[in-house]
Amino acid sequence: MPKKFSFMKDKSHSKSERHQNESGHSQQTDERTIVNQPEYEPPPPWVPMNQRRNHPDYDNEHLERYLPRRIILERPASGEPLGFNVRGGRETHCAMFISSITEGSIAEAEGIVEGDQILELNGVSFIDIDHSEAVGILKQSKVLDMSLRYFPRGYKLMSFRCDLEGN
Repeated sequence: MPKKFSFMKDKSHSKSERHQNESGHSQQTDERTIVNQPEYEPPPPWVPMNQRRNHPDYDNEHLERYLPRRIILERPASGEPLGFNVRGGRETHCAMFISSITEGSIAEAEGIVEGDQILELNGVSFIDIDHSEAVGILKQSKVLDMSLRYFPRGYKLMSFRCDLEGN
């Protein structure tokens, strides 16, 4: 569960009030805002230069896997499933991700994988879109011209956040 931190909004303009506590002593209170912060995650361990070539955290030979790519899917018939589910959206403060792939589907054949972030679909940006709006566009489109990027870390963090919040 995220920790709660309180901080001053703006010290120069904060509302400051005096209240008497139960013992009759005057006590000053300040207006504070509660902010949920994720748990601290330490950086990955340092790897010496001479060991990076074959180290999984320094896999530069497969860098193109993480670059944005374009995939065009054509739905066989209107209303037919696409072979994947999505998770995320503006209301969860998360990007829109592919959350599961149906085995043997067109999506799997085209190389779509769990953890792909949908950047754009048929010219509509999915960077900041409501989940219901995204699903509506996905369901009504016969041809899907998608811009995706594989972003497993972002997907893992988004899933963690959504699971905590019950979304």
